[in-house]
Amino acid sequence: MRLNDSEQRELRYRRLFLRLLGYVAPHRGQAASATVAMLIYSATVVAIPLIVKEAVDRYIASGSGDLPGLTRVAALLLAVAVIQFAVGYLHRRILVTVGERMLYAMRAELFDHIQSLSVRFFDQNRAGRIMSRVQGDVQQIRELITVFVAGAANSVAVAGVVVAML
Repeated sequence: MRLNDSEQRELRYRRLFLRLLGYVAPHRGQAASATVAMLIYSATVVAIPLIVKEAVDRYIASGSGDLPGLTRVAALLLAVAVIQFAVGYLHRRILVTVGERMLYAMRAELFDHIQSLSVRFFDQNRAGRIMSRVQGDVQQIRELITVFVAGAANSVAVAGVVVAML
């Protein structure tokens, strides 16, 4: 059975994705921690507008004059904001650490591969071109990781906001 161009491209992307997951595997625990931190962060993104809504509807617009109740809601808002900051920092810190370790493993693997190549390969290809290609490819992977992680975090936060609005 012959695959068309679209199916071949999809198969290549799937293989590439699975290969990249192989670099994440040694850092499963940290990746899981980052995922949990991202979910908590997303929950705080959803919670803050809900807390503000509660403060406005129950204590400000109603004119109830319940200052202790408003103070409790303000304290809750502050606590959620602090949690959001702390968890967001933790999430980014873990992801940077895992990402840099993945890139280090890729560079080490590329270096080993380049060293295993024959002298004939280096006679036919300029060293600057080889190094430029290696650095460029690793940089592209770094950008892919950054965009993927930021996109995933934003998607979870948006989904949470949509669910909260329903």
